[in-house]
Amino acid sequence: MSISRNVLRNAYLVLRFCLLLPLWILTRLRLRKVPLADIRRILVVRHDRIGDMVLTTPLFAALRRVFPQARIMVLASRLNAPVIEQHPCVDEIVVYENEAQLRRLGRFLDVDLAIDAYYTYLFRTAWHTVLLAARYRLGFERAGREVCFNVRGPREGKPQHMVDQLLDLVRSLGVAVKEKEPVLYLSDEERRWAREVLVREGMDGDTVKAAFHPGAYYPSQCWPLERFIELGRRLLDREPAARLLFFGGPHDRPLLEQARQALPDPRVHVWPDLSIRQFMALLSFCRVSVCNNSGALHISCGMGVPTVSWLGPADPVLWRPRGPQHIVVGKRVSCQPCYKDVCGPHTCLRDITVEEVWQALERQLKK
Repeated sequence: MSISRNVLRNAYLVLRFCLLLPLWILTRLRLRKVPLADIRRILVVRHDRIGDMVLTTPLFAALRRVFPQARIMVLASRLNAPVIEQHPCVDEIVVYENEAQLRRLGRFLDVDLAIDAYYTYLFRTAWHTVLLAARYRLGFERAGREVCFNVRGPREGKPQHMVDQLLDLVRSLGVAVKEKEPVLYLSDEERRWAREVLVREGMDGDTVKAAFHPGAYYPSQCWPLERFIELGRRLLDREPAARLLFFGGPHDRPLLEQARQALPDPRVHVWPDLSIRQFMALLSFCRVSVCNNSGALHISCGMGVPTVSWLGPADPVLWRPRGPQHIVVGKRVSCQPCYKDVCGPHTCLRDITVEEVWQALERQLKK
């Protein structure tokens, strides 16, 4: 983020807090303690991106342990809702449409505890807990957004991983947290489908399957496609039993088509039109996943697949893959993190060589 954007944002946040100060004082005087034994219906607000939903799964597990009899609901987006299908700690997924929908939901859902899981200064999702008419409302506090909450929550800004930030929401209820890693789940039918597809494509249990995902939400998060292709060519040359699986969403179709043309090898398989659940199922049979900092990276972690990745413009403290089986390639640069959508120099990713990534990939394949 440029200095001018930073200055403007901070000025806006200071002004917003000043305007909300009288209400902030009133709400701080009326903070409530959550009676854990009385909580029967919990709703977590998380209607944004895929990776954020994956990183929220330890929060669901912690809530299930603390509230074993409660009904846990998640307000998700159409994009990220499929990720938590089959999750044993989620009883119901509600797809967010608009704020009018939340007012209707508030009239009949009878929510005891609403948790805004957005780690942000934005006000909108905090307001959503009010629209849901929840008895107790909890979220990250910053720049006055806490006027929407009546339970004291954690402050945004601690130097720790995003999973730990989210688990602080449960810690603020006065309970210990044991959960650590994101975990995703598949049904037996989904795994059976994936196994049949792989066998049909000539990938039995003896093949070494490596998943490549060259896309990402922002261009600044993408390692150059030609380096993915060179890495794939090196893998196929040195590992005769290797099978290379290129994945991506509909918007990644041009990237995947370029990869298909550059690697005209029957051991290369390209899937641009899979659903998220189908991607998860096929990915679960892979030995390693090589990808940008994206939803695919966090899905790989949630599926227990070792990864090779890089973080680019993102803060490594917050966003690095969670767990010891993952390798992050790259060096810190002075402008990191910048969170730019597009970057001209793009030093943080262009300085990462194919050789560096290959060495990391080899280490994963030898485990």
